[in-house]
Amino acid sequence: MKLMPEDLPDDPALLKQMLLEAQDAKEAYATHIIDLKEQIKLLRDRIFGRKSEQTVEPNTP
Repeated sequence: MKLMPEDLPDDPALLKQMLLEAQDAKEAYATHIIDLKEQIKLLRDRIFGRKSEQTVEPNTP
């Protein structure tokens, strides 16, 4: 929800509270994005990473 200046309260204390809440939400989103990027990296490594390629000896039973 985007607030326009005319929609904001005039009370400085309320504005400060709203600003702190917005900063907390931003930090929470940033942390979540970091976690998601790490999950993507792990999944990519699992799917596309180097795999152990074992060779079969022709004389092995």
